[in-house]
Amino acid sequence: AKHKYNCFSSQSKLEELIKSKLKVKELSVIDNSGGCGQSFVIKITSEDFNNKSLIQQHKIMNEILKEELKEIHSIQYFTKQDK
Repeated sequence: AKHKYNCFSSQSKLEELIKSKLKVKELSVIDNSGGCGQSFVIKITSEDFNNKSLIQQHKIMNEILKEELKEIHSIQYFTKQDK
């Protein structure tokens, strides 16, 4: 089933989605497009990233946000391992 959103992705929706998929220690989702949900900076620390390269960590994020990325123009990740 496809979900229809009348609005673009919101910070809270992205936060909930990420937290439902990863063990999150720290998470900050910043909408830097002036609140229109077009551009985000996501800073995340998770043990799910342990022993994974930066590229692998970003792939995990892209997989989680696959549907959202269809609507978002730009997304930037700052991922950290929780060791």
